[in-house]
Parts: sequence; structure tokens; C-alpha cells
Amino acid sequence: MEVPEYPVLAQTPTRPVRVTLAALVDKDGTLLETKVLRSTDSRFNNGAIVALGRWKFSVGTTDGAPDTFVMVVPFVFITPW
Repeated sequence: MEVPEYPVLAQTPTRPVRVTLAALVDKDGTLLETKVLRSTDSRFNNGAIVALGRWKFSVGTTDGAPDTFVMVVPFVFITPW
């Protein structure tokens, strides 16, 4: 799983930063669209989006047939030092 990059300009937050994304995944497992649902610090949004774009998704199914699906993905950034 790809770990999001921690923004250099934001290396002093006093509490965890949370970014929640919605991801639309195609029938073949391709990420079609990403949207920020919530964020406690917008400087972290792009890092979360980039990391999610590097993930590999399994094909979703409905009644055994491949299907497009939406998933909600929470990211929590914690100061690494």
C-alpha cells in the first residue's frame, strides 16, 4: 500500500491530520475519480490523492458480474518525528 508523502511545509502539526476521500473504481479495477470528502488540513489533500492513485484495486462484483463501485478511504497523517 502506498504511503502518502508528508508535506514539508506542514511538518509541525500538533495533532493528526485526517483526509477522507471517495474513490470511484471501474469494473476492471481502474481508479476513475477521486474526491475529497473531508479534510482537517487541505495541505495534505494532494498527498492522499496521489497515494490512492498508486493503489491497485480488485474488481468489484454484483451478483458475480464485474461492477463499478465507490469506496470511502480515510487517511490519517501523524508527524513522523
